[in-house]
Amino acid sequence: MTLYDLYHAFPDNLKVLLLNPQGRKFILMADAGGAVPVADGSNVTLTFTDDANAVLPDSTSLSTGNFEPTGWQTTINDFPCTCTCRPYAQPGSTVGGTGLQTLFGNFGQLDGNGTWSLYIRDDNGGNAPMVVNGGVNGGWGIELLPATAAGVEVSGRVTTPDGRGLRNATVSMVDGQGVVRTATTSSFGYYSFDGIEASSSIVMSVESRRYRFFRPTHHSGHRHPYGRRLHRPGMINSYPGVVLRMASREKKEAAFSGSLFC
Repeated sequence: MTLYDLYHAFPDNLKVLLLNPQGRKFILMADAGGAVPVADGSNVTLTFTDDANAVLPDSTSLSTGNFEPTGWQTTINDFPCTCTCRPYAQPGSTVGGTGLQTLFGNFGQLDGNGTWSLYIRDDNGGNAPMVVNGGVNGGWGIELLPATAAGVEVSGRVTTPDGRGLRNATVSMVDGQGVVRTATTSSFGYYSFDGIEASSSIVMSVESRRYRFFRPTHHSGHRHPYGRRLHRPGMINSYPGVVLRMASREKKEAAFSGSLFC
């Protein structure tokens, strides 16, 4: 989440709160930057991200950069209910926040569709309420990222037409960049590939000294035998397999020769 071109006469008075479509409330910034003014014309852009490895300063000047959500006030609870009522998740002021001190802990793995709201409160301090002390000239923005590749696995089984596992078959997987990975089936025909990028397309094929594999006609949810025994052992034939679409952090299975599951 980013505040673009922020300026303020007394940054320590600022509190910033983010509200997601499900109503979760999280303080992004509170009582940071001390009494050092950020002049209009010398604006700063603040990006809040859990992996910034830095927090906003308590009493020194704000500067453009990436920061973890930061609150130098022990408990922030003074946004009026006309905006959004407390309680709010608090970020703390140390590097490496965990759980509800982080953006992911509050908003991760939730549906990001809907209205996101940002509230900024100025304590005013010694200034009269009508005095304009600052602004966010460039507005604000939020970036929602999909799940990454970590933990995604493609696995399955190569079987003969009568359903037995086919050992020592070579299963090849080609990703969208043309990188080829291979695996050899176990004694019961099983294979697996780890670390597959989520939301990517892959093409799989299989080779065996004893069987020839034809290009399958893909019908989701049906079984299609397409292995045939060769009369000349030692001949290797391979044809492209089915394209699988990886969409989440879960195990996908595709079986070759005898059955295809998608």
